[in-house]
Amino acid sequence: MVLAALSIRALGRAMIPSLIKRGVTARGYRRLLNRQFGMAYRDTILFADFREFRSMLRFEYAVRALKPETKPPKSIFSEATYKRERNYRGIGQAVYRNVDTGEMKDKLISMYDDHFESKQAFTDTWMRDKEWEESDPEWEFVSVEWYVIQHKEGRPY
Repeated sequence: MVLAALSIRALGRAMIPSLIKRGVTARGYRRLLNRQFGMAYRDTILFADFREFRSMLRFEYAVRALKPETKPPKSIFSEATYKRERNYRGIGQAVYRNVDTGEMKDKLISMYDDHFESKQAFTDTWMRDKEWEESDPEWEFVSVEWYVIQHKEGRPY
């Protein structure tokens, strides 16, 4: 039973951004799940997920447009609830290049930290923390672009 609920939520979280862009509301999505598929998604969790993704999409352009060395204003942070005890979460995209073929590969990345001074400082911290990971020698890091900055609800800035 728990596995089914987790699967429905995982599926829902994967679909929510495209649903929001198409104008589907949380209530409409809940109705669709119930009528078409006979599935349920706990209302409080469904509405919280929709609020989180709507906020992320709303501020994405502002975060992308932010210069790397500029301290972001509090107004472009998406308020979110997550389990980690960190004040900030950055979600972005890292680009890697194959050294042999020149092929480019994108990878979704996420990082938690207690400070968010600038996108460049966050990138530097991410790169320092990723140094311990084994890297594939065929792929070299090219760049990273942060497009969501989340602040944990109830925590100080």
